[in-house]
Amino acid sequence: MDNSFRHAIHVKGEDIDELGHVNNVVYLRWVQEVASAHWNFAANERLKGKYSWVVLRHEIDYRHPVFLSDKIVGDTWVGEHTGARFERFVRLCLADSEKIVAEAKTVWCLLDAVTLRPKRIEKRYWIYCRSRISNLSLGSPKSIISRFASARLRTIRSALWPSQFWLISRPFA
Repeated sequence: MDNSFRHAIHVKGEDIDELGHVNNVVYLRWVQEVASAHWNFAANERLKGKYSWVVLRHEIDYRHPVFLSDKIVGDTWVGEHTGARFERFVRLCLADSEKIVAEAKTVWCLLDAVTLRPKRIEKRYWIYCRSRISNLSLGSPKSIISRFASARLRTIRSALWPSQFWLISRPFA
């Protein structure tokens, strides 16, 4: 996938729940682990000292169970940004088959590391971080974002009365 970053994830014994597979909360921890690995890869020490991040929202779709013997990889890429907020997408896959086990969309907020107040994302910073991502060839991020947004829209649509749907009829991407 163009403009994505890949990170290997290790399944631990404590990740397994009473049903014999990885607990859903662990998937969320992995999403944050992949995001942190990307930040540590993309940002130099000056940026790490100047900025910090906080999560505003997580959305996650669970696709397939993971077991102790599985090897997992996480791919992440960034979406749109507005002001201090930006979207990050994470796809967790079985390493040997690339079968998707979970997909997530997270909204992050950039903070000034000293004041801990939201900080507008500067264009030069955005360009720098995007240029530090390795280029992989696993598909188009736009098509993946579209697929994810369509699935989320179907979920939201099914939970609303028809008269409420017009409020959210625009997809995320």
